[in-house]
Amino acid sequence: MLLFSISKLSLRYLIDSLLARPNPSVRIVRPLVLNRTVDPYQPNSPTADINAPTSKCHGRTALQAALEQGHIELIQLLLNGGADVNAPPSYIRGVTAIQATAIKGHITVVQLLLDYGTDVNAAPAVHEGRTALEGAAEHGRIDILQLLINAGARTIGDGQNTYG
Repeated sequence: MLLFSISKLSLRYLIDSLLARPNPSVRIVRPLVLNRTVDPYQPNSPTADINAPTSKCHGRTALQAALEQGHIELIQLLLNGGADVNAPPSYIRGVTAIQATAIKGHITVVQLLLDYGTDVNAAPAVHEGRTALEGAAEHGRIDILQLLINAGARTIGDGQNTYG
């Protein structure tokens, strides 16, 4: 049984701990995601925030962190639990869900996010950010570039936050 003595829990830290294991299992976070309670056996238990805001520098939501690792079972659990596919990136070096996935090259997950309505043209982090298209191009992900363009990604920016 999971017991925490805090009133609000960021799943992000549990996700980090989970993904650091050699064979990660979502068993530990399933009750938090599905029941949104810290202790699923207590009806008035504090809630876990599936879309907890990211920190200012290099922060990630639980979904953004899972996407960077390409952990399909955890990604599906978070999406089914109501994780926001369009949560904004943190201010410095942040990524949206689609940006993280495009950069890492997980094409099946990119398609999954498109099916969930992700914004392929989401704005990058203010400092050191990239659009999904820029991230895929930077890392040579030609297949993802094509998928993003087919999904409506803009190929011409406004010149304000371009990567160069």
